[in-house]
Amino acid sequence: MNGLIYAGFIAAGAVMLLIEAFRNFNSQTGHHPFELHPILKDVEVRNLCTTGETIAGFAFYAALYLIVYSVVLGSAEIYELVLDASNARTEVGATGGFIFPGSDTPVLSSTEYGKPIFVSAMLISFLSIGAVKPIEATMRSLAHRMAGIPRGVYKVIESLRAIPYERYTTGHSTPFAQKFINKSDKIDPANIYEAQKKYIKQTLIAIDCLSPATTTKNRTLYFPLYRMATLTELSDKLAAELGTLRLAIDEMDKELGREEEGSTNPISSKDVSEIFSELERMSSRACSNTMAVFAVLFVRNNRSIFSTNGPSRQRDLHTPRTPIEATKLFIEQRYNAEQNSFAVSFIISILLSSILIFFVYEQWHIWTAPACPEPTTEECLDKIKYAISQRSRTIEVTIWDTIRSGSVIFVSVFFVLVGREVRIEQQSWQTNWKFYQFPFLRLLAISFFSGISAVIISASVGVINVWWASDFEATQAQIITLFQDSSGFFAMHFGMGIILAFAALVNMDKHDHLSAIGTILISALFSALYFAYVWITIFLTYSGQFQPTPNDALFPESIRDTIVMSSTAFFFLIMFAVMLEVTELGGTIRSYKAKRPPPIEEAVR
Repeated sequence: MNGLIYAGFIAAGAVMLLIEAFRNFNSQTGHHPFELHPILKDVEVRNLCTTGETIAGFAFYAALYLIVYSVVLGSAEIYELVLDASNARTEVGATGGFIFPGSDTPVLSSTEYGKPIFVSAMLISFLSIGAVKPIEATMRSLAHRMAGIPRGVYKVIESLRAIPYERYTTGHSTPFAQKFINKSDKIDPANIYEAQKKYIKQTLIAIDCLSPATTTKNRTLYFPLYRMATLTELSDKLAAELGTLRLAIDEMDKELGREEEGSTNPISSKDVSEIFSELERMSSRACSNTMAVFAVLFVRNNRSIFSTNGPSRQRDLHTPRTPIEATKLFIEQRYNAEQNSFAVSFIISILLSSILIFFVYEQWHIWTAPACPEPTTEECLDKIKYAISQRSRTIEVTIWDTIRSGSVIFVSVFFVLVGREVRIEQQSWQTNWKFYQFPFLRLLAISFFSGISAVIISASVGVINVWWASDFEATQAQIITLFQDSSGFFAMHFGMGIILAFAALVNMDKHDHLSAIGTILISALFSALYFAYVWITIFLTYSGQFQPTPNDALFPESIRDTIVMSSTAFFFLIMFAVMLEVTELGGTIRSYKAKRPPPIEEAVR
């Protein structure tokens, strides 16, 4: 079989999968609350984020497809090799066939060439089955979330809902709100429906603040970086809805006037109530759609709003002159403390732990260096020379230990971080729990996948390490030996992932309710628990393999390995707590002094 032709068929199968992945990627998963923003219901996901985010999300989604494709196709190849080897054992002597140098399969329709196409078609069909569709939807949802689709739009909408529009529009024109105030005073002079009128007024002020930037004519003044027919269609839909709302406000008193003609009965409160209820529904829907369109335009414009006062205004954004500038300032100062703390803590912990691990190994080589024949002043120098001679190996081991620990930390915390955000967006995650009512089962449920991921990533790093050590020519025997010797060690990473996930969840939930010292103490407690668990893991899986403790050593080899495996987690948990406290006020506007919410008991009193 010609290798180049077969590689071409493999590439063709991969292209088929990528086409199917692209088609699926642009469809919604159905897990998003479009009922709150119906104007976005039929918009493709690629129109709800920037081009870079779309590429990143699709790359991740396509990578999942290609990984499955590689595993299935590779398994088929291995199965064929094993089957051929098994059949060869039953054959003795010549088989009656002729093998010529450079011979190839005469037709391209043979099973060898068609295998990649068959595997690709099988995967496409398999992922379309109703019973398996949830798996594909989960993969797509994860890819969408990594690209901020449409979560990025919803986060902007959440910021828009928190803006004090009435204060921002003071001194500026508010045609919707002003017209409603004039009309409502005529039909309800006694102010009986004050609560409804107040709510409608607030929604109309929000519309007055945001709608100038969403119209087709004015849109390019504020969002000039992107022009799309789809976005124009959104603006037109919103304009039509706002026109209907404006007409309803205009006819508020006219409807009552028509009912009064030819009738001596006074206007009933039920009629006024129906008018306010209908207007409340219309204004609420229009406000949600206005925020949705504004958020889409903001995201597609690289999360920015063009300043109509010129570049010089960028240096003085803390004194905005227009409601749109104030809105931009508010959105840009919203801050995700958990995600940023995770990223910063992870990088710092990798750097610090790699330095510590290197010096631990370096010191251990000094302690275990062969002793000089006679105790002279050259003995220490000889030990240092011995440690230096082992430095290349020390650096390599340090890198692999750091990669293993860092990978376990990343997957363990990343999945609970994403899962917690999803639950918060669904309003099904509570953070005001008490330590004497510790939600163990709830935290365990969301942390379970982190434990599984820690086992998988640990085993994967082990396989890659063997592959690297064998100059990319690892044999089946080496892989089998790895799992025979280290299967228990890999399995124990489940507990490590659970501990890291618990620590991250507790810190994220309680850092707003505790002092900085309290948050750091929680991380220190989980770090000690992690250290103890790692020591138990080493004791159970490394039993009988350690060398005697050198006389000069301060601790045995088991403690050395425990320090090596625990240092990254220790630095991460401590830094994560510190960064959460440092960035705790990042989600508030700088012009307001953020205060911690009072305890529930004080609020009740």
